[in-house]
Amino acid sequence: QKVLMAAPKETVHQISVTELTIQEKMAELSRLITERGEMVFEELFVGEPTRMTIVVTFLALLELIKDRVVRIYQAQAFGTIRLFRAVREDA
Repeated sequence: QKVLMAAPKETVHQISVTELTIQEKMAELSRLITERGEMVFEELFVGEPTRMTIVVTFLALLELIKDRVVRIYQAQAFGTIRLFRAVREDA
């Protein structure tokens, strides 16, 4: 919710030809988390992301969690959400 609130309120409507797929974002997120080892959720949205980028990033993150590539941890309600590379039991 904080990320969406921080996104610029766009009053001008424009059509963007840049397409970002969930699969591309999944690969990018997986690479970032592997390189860093740990990330904070808000770090996924650097700069001024568009609402579409925020949605695609969130869906990609959900897919990575579902596929058990990424783990998340939140110590308390409304606290910082931390992302970690999942440890595979079969590895």
